[in-house]
Amino acid sequence: MPPRQPRRITSGPLWPILPRARGRHTVGEGAALLAASSLGLGIPFLVAALFSGAFMRFLQKFRVHLGRVEKVIGVLLVVAGVGASAVSMAFAEVVPALSAGVVDCAVTGSLSGNTAGWAEVTKSIYPMSLGWSINVLAVNLDSWKRLDPKVQTFLTEQFKAYEDKMWATIKTTTSVADNCNSGVQPCTMGKLAKTTIVPVKPEEMEAHKKLVEGAVLAGWYTTEVGRQPYTIYGLLRTEDSLSPIAAPAVGASLLTFIIVYFLVFGGAIGSRMKSIEGVPYGAFIVPGLIMLTLLTQSISNASFGIYFPKFVGTIFELLSAPVSYLEIVVAYVGAAATKSVAIGLIILATAALFVDLHIQHPFWMLAFLILTAVTFSLFGFIIGIWAASFEQLQLVPLLIVTPLTFLGGSFYSIDMLPGIWRTVTLFNPVVYLVSGFRWAFFGISDVSVAVSLGMTIVFLVACIAVIAWIFRTGYRLRS
Repeated sequence: MPPRQPRRITSGPLWPILPRARGRHTVGEGAALLAASSLGLGIPFLVAALFSGAFMRFLQKFRVHLGRVEKVIGVLLVVAGVGASAVSMAFAEVVPALSAGVVDCAVTGSLSGNTAGWAEVTKSIYPMSLGWSINVLAVNLDSWKRLDPKVQTFLTEQFKAYEDKMWATIKTTTSVADNCNSGVQPCTMGKLAKTTIVPVKPEEMEAHKKLVEGAVLAGWYTTEVGRQPYTIYGLLRTEDSLSPIAAPAVGASLLTFIIVYFLVFGGAIGSRMKSIEGVPYGAFIVPGLIMLTLLTQSISNASFGIYFPKFVGTIFELLSAPVSYLEIVVAYVGAAATKSVAIGLIILATAALFVDLHIQHPFWMLAFLILTAVTFSLFGFIIGIWAASFEQLQLVPLLIVTPLTFLGGSFYSIDMLPGIWRTVTLFNPVVYLVSGFRWAFFGISDVSVAVSLGMTIVFLVACIAVIAWIFRTGYRLRS
């Protein structure tokens, strides 16, 4: 067996280009090299953007099948977790594929497989459940409290009876299907067959549980938490919804993000700028780095969370549900803000491993963190309702918020700017957020702390007023 060739390991597309750009003789050469690299990274996104309209039109027609697709993807994730190569094919093609040996096994319900003739081309059945669906019965708490206690008792009993009947139906159906597949009577719903049912061992059920938590729930958690209106209690019960497999992945992603920024700013700029107002530059940029992440995450999670129900048409179910508009806003904004604050604190803890940090005003640090997360989650909620397409959903964060964050003193003091540009920068609302947050760390700020707090509260009130107007008028909620 020939010796294995050593592999070159990199940390992503930025890692090899940054040292070369920094080592150029002139600023122009370095900028040109970075521009060429950025163009190479951006071309695939530009190509994708050119065809996004056609894709969105296709998705509009296909969205009635999204629920079915999500269930199939969940099954495929579990299958891939055990090391199998998962493929998707038309249901009618499964029997010929099994008969010809094109596939080794297939996944479906016991009864549906029996009625479709799978038992005729297979020898055994492994009865481990891989698919599932969720049924929820909910009522507004205030409306519930207004009901007569006898009515509450009756409904509670009926809910329990309904749930018990559902489980009993599933158990009966599965039992009858097993009888049919193994050639045992009674078989009232399918066709008698001669397949062997292989029992699931306890250790295999434990492995199944870990795979579901690691491959399915962990992936769902990292992508959907902050985009869906789940309660804070359920959100923070990470031992139930986040497996140990996902935690290192999330941590590694955040760690890479921080390292890249420290390489760019701490390495390239920090080597020339040792400190600002007595604060080491590496520590000085930490509040700006947290604020950059906080703004983008808050807007992204809240905007996508409310836009997607509009896109798939489930917004009408939400609006007709017995919940108040306030509860809807608190649910979506609360989820988005909670995730943003959690990520901000993780970045803070990770940054403390690289630089010496001393927070002079912990209370105000948390106050600015939470206030900013809630404010921009409200702003993201507005963007999600306003956006009529995925392109518009990204327009404000990419073309307005991100540039304002970089130009708002996140990685420098605006006192370093010439007089006219410092005056212009004061019209940037992000300046006040970053300045107040940095003051909580180091006791220094570019503008008055009272002004920073006041501007943040003004923007918060403005967002609340706009959302109240949206729900009062129905702006883009029903169209």
